[in-house]
Amino acid sequence: MTVPPPTPPSTAPTSPTSPASSNGDCVITIETDPEKHSHNEAYSDPSGSSTAGTEVDDHPRGYPNLAAFMNSSDNFLMCRRFAFLHSRVLLHRQDELAEMEKQLLAMDDEDAENDTLALQSRRRDDQRPDQPSRKSLMERIDSKLKDYGKTSDTSTPQ
Repeated sequence: MTVPPPTPPSTAPTSPTSPASSNGDCVITIETDPEKHSHNEAYSDPSGSSTAGTEVDDHPRGYPNLAAFMNSSDNFLMCRRFAFLHSRVLLHRQDELAEMEKQLLAMDDEDAENDTLALQSRRRDDQRPDQPSRKSLMERIDSKLKDYGKTSDTSTPQ
């Protein structure tokens, strides 16, 4: 378990007495120090785009206020990556892709024996009405590979 580096006391406006509730949820209270935190200044998000006119205290208590606070400095943004869940999804998709790969290879083997031209021409392969559709299988594989790529991109640390 990775522990984030401590926030310097001068920039930590969260209450040290934010207890965990009896149901296991963490209760977060944001207390701003007027001398250290100007409420009249706009803050900007990590991409640099301005959020002029938006102040932390302009948002209602709860997630809106917490999101505004977290967005007020790169040092405050900490979110779970759900790496375990990403890994589970990746393993599931890998298994689905491996199954489709076996189906494709079986089609290829059958065509290598019965209709070698189908392996040499996509158009000829698409025109065969009596065979399982390689085109349909390839489209499913393509879709799964795109999903797999998106998931694997989001599960690796940046």
